[in-house]
Amino acid sequence: MHHNEINFEEKNKQLFNRWARWYDAGINRIFFESIYRRTISILKRERQAELRRIACRFLDVACGTGEIIYRLAREFPETQFDGVDFTTGMIKKAQEKTRALHNVSFQEADVAILPFPDNSFDVILCSDAFHHLPQPEIVLKEVNRILKKGGLFLLVDPACEGLFPRLIFNNLFKWIEHAHHYYRRTELRKLFARHGFKVTDIFTYYFQNFLVSKK
Repeated sequence: MHHNEINFEEKNKQLFNRWARWYDAGINRIFFESIYRRTISILKRERQAELRRIACRFLDVACGTGEIIYRLAREFPETQFDGVDFTTGMIKKAQEKTRALHNVSFQEADVAILPFPDNSFDVILCSDAFHHLPQPEIVLKEVNRILKKGGLFLLVDPACEGLFPRLIFNNLFKWIEHAHHYYRRTELRKLFARHGFKVTDIFTYYFQNFLVSKK
């Protein structure tokens, strides 16, 4: 990893460690609530029967405070839910939130070196994090490696479509949240195709691109 990428990741760690204390509260929670609900509805639409099956495994990459896992793990107790994040503060929050759940595990990890064997997961989610990653190609290779054949990969990330959103994201939000790059749908399609994913659905909702794909 280059020196600039290391500095970028360290700055993001510091930022999200600060944010972890209030990430689930206030206006931030209001903004994300609709995204959480839509994300869960897509996961159920695509894999509800599988999530009810014993031995199904679900991974949230860059899981933050583990809110999606917290909601799903209570509804699907037979599935094993794992979450990884590179921020100590976020992982601690996720562990506190889910301490009463037996089917949940969180660990601090570099998403470019995911600590799991090949073909481990039936469902993988990456929500509102992809635009932060300085090495997206490496992360997609890792996701492909640990996702089972026919497995679902759902990406949710800010929708940088149209001139006005691009101006807002690239000139305001990029500075506020230390983003690396905001993607257009055409860019995401090309990235996913290069790394062995078949995109089955892509749409924009609440300023986010939702990209449904299979290995």
